[in-house]
Amino acid sequence: MVCRILLVLSLMTVAPIVSGQTVYLTDYDSEADLIIYYTDYKTAADLYLYISPSRTEANQNLCDGIWYVTRYKLESTFSYRVTEYRSRADIFVYRVSNKNQASANQKACDILSIQ
Repeated sequence: MVCRILLVLSLMTVAPIVSGQTVYLTDYDSEADLIIYYTDYKTAADLYLYISPSRTEANQNLCDGIWYVTRYKLESTFSYRVTEYRSRADIFVYRVSNKNQASANQKACDILSIQ
């Protein structure tokens, strides 16, 4: 019985990592690991981001540009905040509608790998 409980608890702690790249959108700069700015121009973006409706579509690699946004911070790998000011952003993001268009340049990969 004790072994089953330990097994369930260990699976619960590993599940967010195994099931895909999950991120959390926060309302506060102090809670954010990353601050992004949504740009209107694809050529100005460091990251072409596809927000996946399904956790299974998201991958472990942040540089692939496919993220799943979770409602719970404890499930996430890192948290991010969207800013209205270009000068405050760590990276510039352009939202794409197809996951095949998602990608990142070297600057975005370097910043995301620190998170």
